[in-house]
Amino acid sequence: MLFGILALALILFSGLAEAAPWRFAVVGDQRDEDGKIGVNTQVIESMALDIVNNRGVSLVLCGGDQIHGIFGGTLTTLPEMYQNWRTAMAPILNIAYPVRGNHETYGEIKTPYYPYYWDTCIAKVLTQIPQNGPDDEKGMTFSFANQNVFFIGVDQWMPDYENRINQPWLDQQLSANILPHVFVYAHEPAVAVTYDLNSMAYYPLQRDAFWQSLGSGGCKVYLCGHSHLYNRATVTITDVNGETTPPITQLVAGGGGGPPEGWSGQYYSYQPQGGQPQPPAPESVTATLDNHLEWQFGYAVVTVDCNQVSITYYAGVNTDAAPTSWEAFETFNYTVTSKNLGLNDVSQQIAPQILTDYYPGIAINKIGTGTLTLNAGTSPYSGPITVSGGKLRVYGAYASAPVSVNTAGTAALYGGSLNNVTANAGCSLIGTGTVAGNLINNGNVAPGLYSGPWNLAVTGGYTQTAAGTLNVNIASATEYGQLQITGTPGTSTLNGVVSVDLQNDYEPAAYQAFPNIITASGGLSGSFSRIIVTPGTPKLNWLPVYTANSFGLQAVPKAVAPQLEILLLSD
Repeated sequence: MLFGILALALILFSGLAEAAPWRFAVVGDQRDEDGKIGVNTQVIESMALDIVNNRGVSLVLCGGDQIHGIFGGTLTTLPEMYQNWRTAMAPILNIAYPVRGNHETYGEIKTPYYPYYWDTCIAKVLTQIPQNGPDDEKGMTFSFANQNVFFIGVDQWMPDYENRINQPWLDQQLSANILPHVFVYAHEPAVAVTYDLNSMAYYPLQRDAFWQSLGSGGCKVYLCGHSHLYNRATVTITDVNGETTPPITQLVAGGGGGPPEGWSGQYYSYQPQGGQPQPPAPESVTATLDNHLEWQFGYAVVTVDCNQVSITYYAGVNTDAAPTSWEAFETFNYTVTSKNLGLNDVSQQIAPQILTDYYPGIAINKIGTGTLTLNAGTSPYSGPITVSGGKLRVYGAYASAPVSVNTAGTAALYGGSLNNVTANAGCSLIGTGTVAGNLINNGNVAPGLYSGPWNLAVTGGYTQTAAGTLNVNIASATEYGQLQITGTPGTSTLNGVVSVDLQNDYEPAAYQAFPNIITASGGLSGSFSRIIVTPGTPKLNWLPVYTANSFGLQAVPKAVAPQLEILLLSD
């Protein structure tokens, strides 16, 4: 698994380029009706030429049933069918990324690992297909990145596992991804549009887990075919545990050459033909029609423009034979406004150029128990970052990115910078670096990194509420946490608690002063309500020392009455 994650990271970073509008095409079900040659040559050739001449695409996703396969007395061999498909696809073959449909399994020879003819005629011929899938699905299930989009093609036809996918592998891929756009494609719909065609609704429990993973992983559109028509629906699934997915578009684009079909107007979220019982309540599926087109060939083109996505379906004119032209049937749009990182508790790293080029207008939500690292460098990224779990480590300059730390999360500056930061109850901002703007402490703030450097700069204002705690780590008379507030307004408003933690068994001498724990160029107001100390100084108390622009502490003998309530923490 580690190799897969590292390989994914190399793919992502090797493809880094300045974000600009770009396109990819989606075609499906290109087979012929009777298997005489295996493919609908006239339709494929017309479609391929239209794509290459008019659409300006960078790649083409092929959603299965590229060929007819061998059954019912078919005389053409599978290698001949694959050759006919490659010939018809010639203008776009070198940018095609096909996955298998059910027709690719007909007449196949199954080796111990994967089908022989798919391997020899597709996976080893189309060298652009990644070989990064599960061990028994190399060249059939895979992932790859192009600019700001992460693609996952999945096979649904492994022996004894038809109509389903390798869910652990998919989860791993979605967890490792750091790009904002995600498209997953396969042959079968998750919710059937034709009752007598198998689909993922044969195994609804596995289908529900699949749909949940798409929602968690940020996939907005699932691309498929199988039925020879165009159908766009918004699908929401509640699983047996009561977890409901966000709305996800199921886009059936199966008009690539197979015999055109009509639609009954019904969706089938459960098909008893699969043999799995229908799940009990609260499991439910809602499929809402957005648009459809019957009895015509067609293909889709997806345009990605920063955080904006538009998908246009092109329908063939003159459906009695090969289309003479292709016209836009409909275009629909959506916007990606946020991205979850840290899915399934993984740790991830992001280079500043990724945020600069690919994340304008997209907020980041750090989830899970892992660590998200913002690497060294500089980025003008200004989207909000919410730390909803685990840790955010910041090594670079991200001085335009405001941060909220929630739900027991931690933001740690390792010489880096962030914009306005709010540490909420139970959460922490620690480290050395700069908060460009205001720092609001409703939780915990700890300047320094325990072993130095010890200073945390704020170029705005510092406000600590009654719920906040300032953690002061002290390693020696000259090495201790310091909060330096400058700029505008440069003020510090104090409340809440000061917690003193002595490092490395250090014990201050009597009357040792620790000045300028807080300095505020614009003035200091308010005061702390109490001081919390850790064990280790049984002979000493701590006195707060306030000036107009600073706060410090002094270690004094127990005989000296404290000016503030002091709480000694027990082991």
